Amino acid sequence: MSNATNLRQTTLDTARDAAQEIENAATRGVRSLSDSAHAVREQALHAASTVRDSAQAMQQRGRRYVADEPGKSVLIAVAAGVLIAGLLMLANGRRRDF
Repeated sequence: MSNATNLRQTTLDTARDAAQEIENAATRGVRSLSDSAHAVREQALHAASTVRDSAQAMQQRGRRYVADEPGKSVLIAVAAGVLIAGLLMLANGRRRDF
């Protein structure tokens, strides 16, 4: 074989090897990304379940408190309403000043 033929074959072999390495790296990258996405999904599902369980427990405690202390519950609701109304009136008054 001539030098040109050897050079051509060496170049083709090198290009083939490089293409295979790129393909392997891309496959590893996709696999790693897929694994990471799966892990994030599992963590999100676990977090959502934890939040849902906490919210349900707080709702049950709130209902129990209202059933056990109806008078206090009404007073707390009225106080919260007055506070919110006062904050809204204060915010509305500040907007008129500008």
